[in-house]
Amino acid sequence: MAKAFKVKIKGVEKLRSNLAKVAKKYPGVANQVLFEEGEGLVEIAVPLTPIDVGTLRGSYFVNRPIRSGNRLKLTLGVGGAAKDYAVPVHERTEVSHPVGQAKFLEKAVKINRRGMLKRMRDSMAAKVAKIQLA
Repeated sequence: MAKAFKVKIKGVEKLRSNLAKVAKKYPGVANQVLFEEGEGLVEIAVPLTPIDVGTLRGSYFVNRPIRSGNRLKLTLGVGGAAKDYAVPVHERTEVSHPVGQAKFLEKAVKINRRGMLKRMRDSMAAKVAKIQLA
């Protein structure tokens, strides 16, 4: 089973509130924005991921967000055919890789969170504007 970790980002409570408002009025918009942000994170993570035969890089997944009350939860990661070695490759910082690095997903999260709130806010606004114009 994959090792999970949570990420805390400043301003997320305000974003969560905005997502809840958008989701109430425009079901699906908040889900889509969060899903797209997850896909963007994977795009950053793949080049950072060590490569041997490519199985690990090809095992990324982003699940559709799940709603619980007025909260959305997004799950993403690596696994599939690489599930048995994804965590050791990620966690073993003493191993040098010719391509990629340890902590590849963690590093991608750190990179991706810069500007995340603005990207999500702008994306929500654009999607809501399209709905209102239709």
